[in-house]
Amino acid sequence: MSEEHEDQEQMLFLEEGKKKKLKKEAKKAWKRGVRYTSRVPPDSSSIDQVNDNNKSRKGGDGAKAKRWVEFASKNNAKRVANLLNGGKKWSQFYYDHWNIKYLCKFKWDNLTDKIAYKKAIREQKLALEISAAKREHLSQKRRTTILKFLIGQFKYVWHNSWA
Repeated sequence: MSEEHEDQEQMLFLEEGKKKKLKKEAKKAWKRGVRYTSRVPPDSSSIDQVNDNNKSRKGGDGAKAKRWVEFASKNNAKRVANLLNGGKKWSQFYYDHWNIKYLCKFKWDNLTDKIAYKKAIREQKLALEISAAKREHLSQKRRTTILKFLIGQFKYVWHNSWA
């Protein structure tokens, strides 16, 4: 009886630990900040090393690169956006307009959800186009077989009527 009671207490303790861990992760996720860059200037390959916990995703082709960077803290994201947008005259990027925005109340999950949604829509449209093309092909094939059959019947009737 006492062993069962100890097992139940241990399970409750583990569940409380999981709840605390989940709350801690949620708090960390809430503190993260996402920064958006519509244009990536030349020689900016090391921009993603501003923070160890950042993630980036390139969108589009090589001509138009978009980049989102997630920072571990909102303050760092805001600071980087303000620091790199424009810049002082002595800065090497003074003539490069970066167009960096700090996205308020925007999380990395929003971005990945949107990308997954667009991908699902694209796949659905592609499947719809493929099924329409298949349907068109089958109807064309059916028409040609009917036409061949009718031509064969016509030749048979035509040939036998003169005989």
